[in-house]
Amino acid sequence: MVEALRRWTPRQRVEVQLTLSSLRRGRTDPTVRFARDGSVWRATRTAEGPALVHIVPQPSEGVVEGRAWGPGCHVALDGLPDLLGASDDSSGFTPRPDHWRLVQAWRQRPGWRVPRSRAVFEALAAAALQQVVTGVEARRAWSHLVRRFGEPAPGSPGHGAGPGAELFVPPGPEQWASIPSWEWLAAGVEERRRRVIQRAARCAGRLEQTVWLPPSEVMTLAELPQSRSSKFPTLGAARVAELGCVDLLSSCCVGPALVGVRRRRRWRRGCVAARRRAVLGRARVRGGGASPGCGRLSCSSAAGWGCSPRWG
Repeated sequence: MVEALRRWTPRQRVEVQLTLSSLRRGRTDPTVRFARDGSVWRATRTAEGPALVHIVPQPSEGVVEGRAWGPGCHVALDGLPDLLGASDDSSGFTPRPDHWRLVQAWRQRPGWRVPRSRAVFEALAAAALQQVVTGVEARRAWSHLVRRFGEPAPGSPGHGAGPGAELFVPPGPEQWASIPSWEWLAAGVEERRRRVIQRAARCAGRLEQTVWLPPSEVMTLAELPQSRSSKFPTLGAARVAELGCVDLLSSCCVGPALVGVRRRRRWRRGCVAARRRAVLGRARVRGGGASPGCGRLSCSSAAGWGCSPRWG
């Protein structure tokens, strides 16, 4: 079994679990585990193959230690600094005083950074499952499909006890494209979301190329008619912004990620009002608006952040 080790010294304070919390899709996510000692176990699929990464912060020494197993261990550790926000430059970010929640969150979370996973298709599949359903349904579908069609994470921890013992590597594009229709239904995924993932699987190689695009181009993907995201009508500007924040490093999503607006009552009230308008036939779906029956409210037009809150 291939194994690799890397010790990285961040230039600024980094809270590992807080930074990587945006990559965990619920406590039952079979690809990510948070340990009690502050470390993180993460299973992912790289261009070289699957990898299991164990990230251990060592505050006393001012370093972060990463150990990886599997064919993609070297690629995974090469992206460790970006994964922990090394490319996140917050020097030009100043919360507006009228956004008091954002100001408070910015003060309370000095170690939070914008992660960059470099796994565009992996995040796109998870984002597509979150469309038009509640967070509980999305997490259940993700967990079911990953456990059913993924593969056990490589490395010695998979053969013993510990947080990394039951992790699974998400399916690759070929596996996603070959999932039969009845398995999608068993996971609670209807045809609309299934088509989005299968379309993305057919051009996953081109999607991964967006990793090297500048952030300014990433945020315009949803608006360009010939862009890579135009093939996926279910993914609007909000989800493209989410992919930009988690996987391509676009700082316009800093606000929602810091504040955690999904837990705020004002957003819940807004979603209830949007559903009522949809039932009455007066809802209008616009860029950055509410989608009828989706149970979500985009804050792109309300707060100018370009990203919708993630419920659950």
